[in-house]
Amino acid sequence: MMRQKRPLIAPLFTLISLFILLVFIFIFDFYFFVIPSFEYNRFFVYAIGYSFIAVLVSLLIWFSYRNDSKSVIPYTLQFSLGGLWLADGILQLQPQMPYEFLSLILFPVISGIQNPSLSSFLMIGYNTWMIHPYQFNAISGALQIFIGVSFILIRSERALKIVSIISFLWGIIIWIFGEGFGGIFAGNPSYLTGYPGSALIYSLMSIPFFINSLNNEKNISKFFNVILVVFLLTSSILQAMPGSGFWAYNNLAGIPYNLMFNQGEPIPLAYLLNAIYPIISIYGFYFNIIFVLVPLALCLAIAGKRKASYLLTAAYIFSIWVIFQDMGIYVNPSTDPNTALPVVLILFYMYFHSLVTHEEVSTAMENKIS
Repeated sequence: MMRQKRPLIAPLFTLISLFILLVFIFIFDFYFFVIPSFEYNRFFVYAIGYSFIAVLVSLLIWFSYRNDSKSVIPYTLQFSLGGLWLADGILQLQPQMPYEFLSLILFPVISGIQNPSLSSFLMIGYNTWMIHPYQFNAISGALQIFIGVSFILIRSERALKIVSIISFLWGIIIWIFGEGFGGIFAGNPSYLTGYPGSALIYSLMSIPFFINSLNNEKNISKFFNVILVVFLLTSSILQAMPGSGFWAYNNLAGIPYNLMFNQGEPIPLAYLLNAIYPIISIYGFYFNIIFVLVPLALCLAIAGKRKASYLLTAAYIFSIWVIFQDMGIYVNPSTDPNTALPVVLILFYMYFHSLVTHEEVSTAMENKIS
């Protein structure tokens, strides 16, 4: 029986939309953010130079392994992960990132850690970055571009193992030092604001490419099913905890309220946030009940491997991405599209996998009967 290809329509549409938004972000950045004249050359030399090397290395690996045995992992997953890494690399090369990355991202992350030992540990990354911000920012962006382009181009099983290990390790490094363990040790971790961290999701998406036991579609499906169940269950528990503060009056509404003042907010998204904020501010307690019970219900549906549950969960998580995570890329300065988008892409993969699997089983039964 001929193996059916996985549809690329959903992740392709999502990623094209993301890159269109990236263009507007960069137009905004270069219009409102002025690079100091004495740093201008260094920014462009490092950013363009390292990015060129990253793409060149990816092309050399692709060319060297072009006749190698192809990976059996569906290209949908590979393309999605590559697109996410590529978007992150581009965002990392925004002109304000070398210095504002420290003040607006790293320092608040470290300040939110309530354990002094962990804060001191995370300061290692802060102090290292301070040695040469432009150099390290360009290297970080170029490495992510290398990973993204490699996942998009390469089909060799052996080469993908190398790239995926780099992806896994770099994702963990970002998750620890750039995201402060995804906010797990902060005062009020919530999936509404980005728990458990997008870099951790990227690392988990990389695992099937270098673990031999996951090198088939059935086991990949089981692996992601477990990840989705754990994600939704812990999200529900964290949202329900009294210490999170989301049961208190107006605390939940504070998330979209803060997003309304982001510079460069697109007008349609600003109108949406302005319309939703007063409703959540009045009925915040009841909204939090929804944010506790809906993930729990979806968790049970996904655990039962119901096909519709993947689409329903994708729609729910996508709404969280727009309303509470500001689509990730509009939180200034953004370095990634936040946790919701990679989860949505995983859900797309799972949905299409379940459809094709169902068709294959039906075909097999028909052939057996005939």
